[in-house]
Amino acid sequence: MSTDTIIALGIAFVAVFVGPIVSYCIAKKHIETQITIAENRIKAEVLSGNRQDWINDLRNQLSEFISLISVLSTEHASVLMDDNSFIQFHQKTLLVKSKIDLLINPKEDDHSQLSENIYLAYQEMLKPEKDIDRKILGQFEGVIIRLSQEVLKREWERVKKL
Repeated sequence: MSTDTIIALGIAFVAVFVGPIVSYCIAKKHIETQITIAENRIKAEVLSGNRQDWINDLRNQLSEFISLISVLSTEHASVLMDDNSFIQFHQKTLLVKSKIDLLINPKEDDHSQLSENIYLAYQEMLKPEKDIDRKILGQFEGVIIRLSQEVLKREWERVKKL
């Protein structure tokens, strides 16, 4: 056999056997990449949805707590509530406060500040009605609103990045 024939057979061999193997490897790598991209997209969508649900739940609980402060900080709160209503009010306040405590992350500074201010406001709300300092409650309300807005804004930015 001549050298030209051997070269031609070698080229034919490469074209027939090696070409499809290379194509297969490239296609396999492409499919693996597409699967990884799809898995990451699904994880991001699930995480984003869960995080959005968490933000909505936190926002609802914070707004409810703020409205409870607002009710109690009015000068007419004592007229609106008898002893039984006041007990129910405190039960609801404790429930909302507890939900917020479970929703926030104590390892983050702004979450901790929010939790601390909610706790201090709650302590003021637990006082006998005649001893509640409505001005202090109003100040806590403002601080809690500001901190809530900061936390919710930052968390929303995290969701947008996903």
